[in-house]
Amino acid sequence: MRILLVEDDRSLSMAVVYKLKKAGMEVTAVSNGSDGYDEANGARYDLVILDRMLPGMEGAVIVTKLRQKGITTPVLMLTAMDTITDRVEGLNAGADDYLIKPFAMDELIARINALMRRPEKWLPSGSSAVYDLKLQTETMLLTGPSSQSILSGRECRLMAFLINNAPRILPRSLIMDRVWGAEAVEEGNLDIHIHYLRKKMKIKSYRFI
Repeated sequence: MRILLVEDDRSLSMAVVYKLKKAGMEVTAVSNGSDGYDEANGARYDLVILDRMLPGMEGAVIVTKLRQKGITTPVLMLTAMDTITDRVEGLNAGADDYLIKPFAMDELIARINALMRRPEKWLPSGSSAVYDLKLQTETMLLTGPSSQSILSGRECRLMAFLINNAPRILPRSLIMDRVWGAEAVEEGNLDIHIHYLRKKMKIKSYRFI
């Protein structure tokens, strides 16, 4: 799991990085809001942990700008601003969860895991593309070098997740968590969906699928 941490409190940042790496996560940490926005906008992460009050660019502004660009990476906002109004502003800006400082590291990890179990029910508007494949998410039309096909909702979510992470080879457990979520399904369902996507598009050699 790749996580971007945007936190200007050096001691807290170091503690969070240590704990998350110990839990087996890959973490990139920056301390400036502008740098955090550039990093979240230019690289693929599974989750952004974002402080609310930052130098350079405020956290709520960062998540608003990311959502306006169609970037749907889950955002967990950290803040000492603990009023209801503050939390509502953060969530309305596009954050997926809100954790008040000070917090227990075990709770942080639990919230990260809960966010990662959510199915990818949202899709960015417009299109996603990699190599010679293009997915129109609004119409669920997948176009390849020799054919095109209308996908089911599940196939579209799966294909969008794979394209947006390409060329990384993703763990099966992560794909299941992000596309199926907490639904009780057999792991073989993933193989079936991949089989039909390959068959529809005559996909044989792409590294990510």
